[in-house]
Amino acid sequence: GGDVPVELQLDLIEAAESKSDERFGRLLEEFNARRDADDPLSDFRECLSGGDAARGEAIVWGRSAASCRRCHKVNDNGGEVGPDLTTIGKDKSREHLLESIVHPNEQIAKGFETTTIFDDRGRVTVGIVKEETDEELMLMKADGEIVRIAKDAIDERTTGQSSMPELVKFLSKRDLRDVVEYLASLKAPAAKEGHE
Repeated sequence: GGDVPVELQLDLIEAAESKSDERFGRLLEEFNARRDADDPLSDFRECLSGGDAARGEAIVWGRSAASCRRCHKVNDNGGEVGPDLTTIGKDKSREHLLESIVHPNEQIAKGFETTTIFDDRGRVTVGIVKEETDEELMLMKADGEIVRIAKDAIDERTTGQSSMPELVKFLSKRDLRDVVEYLASLKAPAAKEGHE
């Protein structure tokens, strides 16, 4: 009926899905039929709050299928291919965080679009532009390797999709809810040792 607090919606859906009673199946079908087809987050709105930040942190830093730490940094730990997440919870709404995970190509953070370079030797290099001068382009590949390409060696250059994978293939809705809760909690850099 839509009157369950958002923090409990996923728990209620999972409980209904675990029942073998046909009534619950019908109720779930009715609930899913009411989802707004024009809302890109409609299938995931129950993941916006109610998660466990500690479990979300464990997924971000420990789950290899998510691979968040290879590309993102929090408090100087992690990779540099994607945006720094140290204060993401202060800067972005939960909706933005969830959308960035389930639809990474909808709103690509400026400077983190992938660039594909086709050079005059037939090679293809894909990465994020880290620096560009009149003479050369510096790309960071997904593995963190920096590649320098002379501008006069570039045959074609295209800008494309986000380098972030579609994590919905690897994470359950419960996992997504926990990750959103963790990211939403990131509001300030961690205090340095010896400072208050």
